[in-house]
Amino acid sequence: MAKIFLYAVARQSDATALERAKSLINTSHSIDGVHPMLSLMVPLADDPFGYVPGVSFERPSFVIEIAQPMGKPLEPAITLLQPQLTSLLELLDRNKTQVLAGYHRAFKVTGKNQLIYHYLMQKKAGFRTVDYLDYYANNHCQFGIATPGIDYYQTYKDAEFTNDLAQRWGVVAATAENVSEMHMNDVNELLHGDGIAEVSRGALADEELFVDRPNSRMFTMQLIARRTL
Repeated sequence: MAKIFLYAVARQSDATALERAKSLINTSHSIDGVHPMLSLMVPLADDPFGYVPGVSFERPSFVIEIAQPMGKPLEPAITLLQPQLTSLLELLDRNKTQVLAGYHRAFKVTGKNQLIYHYLMQKKAGFRTVDYLDYYANNHCQFGIATPGIDYYQTYKDAEFTNDLAQRWGVVAATAENVSEMHMNDVNELLHGDGIAEVSRGALADEELFVDRPNSRMFTMQLIARRTL
C-alpha cells in the first residue's frame, strides 16, 4: 500500500482547520474508479509516550492519511482531492506542516485502530538510507512484532515523491526515513502487557545501533474519521 501523511499545523485556529479537514474526509467523492482511503487523526492531549518537541518537527494539530490499495497509484487520488487540499492548506502554517509519502508494510494486523502511534525515525550518522532501511525492515521489526496489544506497520519514505509533494503544496518535506506505526485500542494493554518491559529494553538497545533518537519524534493519536471513497 502506498500512502501520504500530512502532519498539519494550523496557522491560527486548530478547530477551524480541523473542521475543514473533516469536510475533506466526509464530502469527497470517487471519480473514474479512484477510491483512496482517507483517515483523520488528532494527537492525544495526554500522550502516554510524552511527545518531546524539537526544532525539526512541531507537534501537529492533526494528521491526514491518504492511502491507495496495492497496484493503484497515488497520483490520481491527489488529483481527485486537490481542490479540498488547496482549501485546507490555506489554513495551515506551511513552514511547520510536513508531508511524508512512502510504501506501507503490514507486519501484524488484528484490526486494532482506535489509537495510532507514529514514530518518525531518523537514521544515525554513517548510515545511508539503504543501510538503515535494510536493518530496520529486516531485523528491528522483530520488536514491533513481539510487542503485545498492538498492530504493527512500517512506512518507508519515498524521498523523491515526498520532496515533490512538499514543493507542490508549499509545505516541508519530512526528513524522517520512515514512520513506525503501532495501532491499538487500549494504551494500557501496551504499557502494562506481559513481556513489554523486556521487549522495550531490547528495542531501545537495538535502536542505539542505527537510529538518531534525539532527532526522532513520537506521539500518539486518536483516529476520529476514516472513509474509503
